[in-house]
Amino acid sequence: MKNLRFFSISVLIFSLNIQSFSQSVTEKTARSAAYSILTTKNAIVSATPADLIPVAVPGITSASPEVYIFNNPLGGFAIISGDKSATPVIGYSTSGSVPAGSWNSNFAWWMQNAIDQIQFYRQNATKSTSDIDLEWDYLLNGNTTQNPFHSTKAVLPFLRSIWGQAGVYNDQCPVDANGEALVGCVATAMSQIIFYYQYPQTGFGTHSYNAYGYGTQSVNYGASTYNYAEMSGDPGFPMPEVAELSYHCGVAVEMGYGFDGSGAYSWDVPEALTTHFRYASAEYRNRSSYTSTSWATMMRSNLDLYRPVYYSGSGADGGHAFVMDGYEGTNFFHFDWGWDGAANGNYYLTALNPSGMDFNDDHQVVESIYPPTASYPYGCTGTKTLTSTFGLIEDGSGPTADYEANGNCSWLISPGPQCDYFRITFEELDLATGDSVKIYAGSDAAAPLAGAFSGNTVPAYFNANSSEVFVQFTTDASNESKGFLFNYVGHIPMSCLGIVTLTNPTDTFDDGSGSNTYGNGSFCRWNIQPVGASSITVHFLNFDMGDDYDYVKVVDAVTSTVLGEFNKGDNPTTVTSSSSKIQVIFQSNSSMVAEGFEIFYTITTDIEEQPDGYSMLIFPNPASDMLNIVPGSNAEGASIVIYDFSGRCIFSQPSDGSTLMIPIDNLAAGLYSVGLISDKGNVWQKVVIE
Repeated sequence: MKNLRFFSISVLIFSLNIQSFSQSVTEKTARSAAYSILTTKNAIVSATPADLIPVAVPGITSASPEVYIFNNPLGGFAIISGDKSATPVIGYSTSGSVPAGSWNSNFAWWMQNAIDQIQFYRQNATKSTSDIDLEWDYLLNGNTTQNPFHSTKAVLPFLRSIWGQAGVYNDQCPVDANGEALVGCVATAMSQIIFYYQYPQTGFGTHSYNAYGYGTQSVNYGASTYNYAEMSGDPGFPMPEVAELSYHCGVAVEMGYGFDGSGAYSWDVPEALTTHFRYASAEYRNRSSYTSTSWATMMRSNLDLYRPVYYSGSGADGGHAFVMDGYEGTNFFHFDWGWDGAANGNYYLTALNPSGMDFNDDHQVVESIYPPTASYPYGCTGTKTLTSTFGLIEDGSGPTADYEANGNCSWLISPGPQCDYFRITFEELDLATGDSVKIYAGSDAAAPLAGAFSGNTVPAYFNANSSEVFVQFTTDASNESKGFLFNYVGHIPMSCLGIVTLTNPTDTFDDGSGSNTYGNGSFCRWNIQPVGASSITVHFLNFDMGDDYDYVKVVDAVTSTVLGEFNKGDNPTTVTSSSSKIQVIFQSNSSMVAEGFEIFYTITTDIEEQPDGYSMLIFPNPASDMLNIVPGSNAEGASIVIYDFSGRCIFSQPSDGSTLMIPIDNLAAGLYSVGLISDKGNVWQKVVIE
């Protein structure tokens, strides 16, 4: 990300030999500690510590690393201090992993902070505290008299998304020669919090500014509707609504966009949330104004109310922003780094040794983020019709309140006839006795029941086998609870399959979907090899791809040269091959779909190879009322034919050598092919009818 804010810390390093004070931890010891903390936190771990997978820390080549990272092959990870002067566990998770190689800048900044602390402790021969000694003793020696990692209170992670800055998220960010700019961590953190609340439905006001290198960026928030039903917490394919929200957050804080990093100031976040996104409150706080204890207490007071905290910091490499959404015990807080879920986990918030230097003064938060209670949550009434092939449905109570008593509301998922079934995946389910959500494979409650759910056991995903799905949520007069949230994805069957060979001098073909969108997982090929062709030209009549992973490719079948590959956003017109054979390939992935394509092809022949006089003259071209065709001196007995853009022969007549005058005022405007055909060969010319 861009270097937007900087700080410096001057540290007095004493010139003395501190080797005798070293408390460095070996990799074997760190493995044992990692295995122990994962076991303590009820992770399903491998048989022995040796099975844990080490992750190289970028930039660390020392024989005594400051930190060790181990991934559990069964899910989860642990980050262990490399020195016993520091608390042993820097971070952990019972799921996910820390990716090897290049790191997200937010996570890298947090880890560098930990490394800096341990380097300071080593340079200053900082002694461990009794609490730190107890933690190491418990992890390494199995001291069971007291578990220092036992949590009397915890709030499990509650954010509803694991979003990032690139891929599906920056589709609406400004573009330069390198491609789309990144969303920026500030905007990613904001958008995840907004998606969590699913508020607002519409924004307020407008905002414009000049983004250096990208020109004016403008958003009319008051005219924007945020359709959360067409978003997902973990998009596996492009979702325009997610990309729009991410971009709108960036404009609201005047993001400094860049292809390799985008940045903004965190102190602009509260005004952006309360103005353009209509939030009732959002308060900016700086760590330097608080003690470690009061800072952590403020975090927990938000998290106890299930209100995510926008967390940020700054270092020599710029500013960083991410989301805090849970805690365990006194010191560990859960972070979503805005890295597509990677390395999300519980991290030690305060100094790794309370007697050492506090490295956390550069931390800031935006807390007390909440919509206005007068208009939120929205509640659940009536029937809503959803026309997207994918999206999410929740009970209307939002993430922090219980649903209402005596409720009866419904949703109809009806994107059109192209879907043959819908996959339903519950993310949250907590319904009181007497309350239920029922899902029907059809347009109403008279359709077959695909599933009925109550209680708090999240079911496995299932399919509703219909082109429409009806969802009904009913509650009784008492004992309300948190509610439900599920994602749905419609399956669109393949509209074409296999290989089709076309030998006509001109023809038309398409993706096979007709008036519907094309299907998921299509892989189709058309071998175009007309007799007598010296070159072939394909003309795109229509073209619409769902995303960058769906494409149409035109290949010279003689030389295997790719003549053109087209996907979302492209507007192809014609592609010409100088060979006699071409292949057109269409492939779609398992997610986004669109209208597809229609192609018309024409050919030319090598006229020099035909007998002298075996030719024709056509005029005018373009033509509007009358088309004149003058056969050559050696064309008598050949047939003169005309094909329209759909490949249909609309005119055929043997030539007697005289000029043909053909009325064309009744023909539709477009591209036509006129052919001179006989056993002497075929001659083709293109004609435009206006």
